[in-house]
Amino acid sequence: MKTSTSTLIVFLSGAAIGAAATLLFTTEKGAEARQAIADLFSKEFDKLSHKIDHAIHPGKKEAPAGNKA
Repeated sequence: MKTSTSTLIVFLSGAAIGAAATLLFTTEKGAEARQAIADLFSKEFDKLSHKIDHAIHPGKKEAPAGNKA
């Protein structure tokens, strides 16, 4: 399990870095590119955080979306 989790983290990190590099070299305006990078990293960080949480606590169930305590 540890090897697959490590591999997943490395893969997702590489994908995020590659996506950020691609956005930096596009012809978008600077502010638009920075916002796109920020949105991408936020989305990917949330996904990775979710996967790590489930790897650490495999039996933990999520609360319904409307019931934040």
